[in-house]
Amino acid sequence: MNTFIIDNFINDVHFSKEFYEYIQKGELKTSFNNIASPGKPIDGFTSSLSQNNFHIPFIYDLYKKVNELHEQHFQGTNSQVARWHLNLHPTGYDGHHHTDYDTEDLPTYLYMSTVNWNPQWGGEFLVYDENSEIKEAYSYRTDRLIVFNGRFLHRGVAALRVSNLLRTTVAFQCKLYDKEKTTND
Repeated sequence: MNTFIIDNFINDVHFSKEFYEYIQKGELKTSFNNIASPGKPIDGFTSSLSQNNFHIPFIYDLYKKVNELHEQHFQGTNSQVARWHLNLHPTGYDGHHHTDYDTEDLPTYLYMSTVNWNPQWGGEFLVYDENSEIKEAYSYRTDRLIVFNGRFLHRGVAALRVSNLLRTTVAFQCKLYDKEKTTND
């Protein structure tokens, strides 16, 4: 599976601004933890809401678009978009290397939600090979969706300078399902 990018994914300045303000106001409850890599040092904030509940303002709108994209590009893979999480990285809190899936070649959808981001601030998204060498690097851009193979090590990088900048992303992850059963959980 090759990584691909969709810039202007939502393509609605008001949506992006309102979503970021929603996050800034604390409407999406967050906690300081490391949901992606338990046992490793804490690297940022993540949502403390249920990752399986898509009926949350703004999350539902993103989910609908991501799900449409998943059905277009991954039809016949016996997979479905199954969970989401919000990542908040203040300056100085780079994400840790982690994978979203152990063995499956399934897509992860990473939506970059901080408004008016300047690429000079950093915030890159990095994907690594089997030897932990960077094989792909993507600039952080507002309203960008990166679709990548979640089996590969990856991480987000916080803003470069000491400031009040907050790098936010929403990740949507998939799971395999059995056509004979509802899911394979």
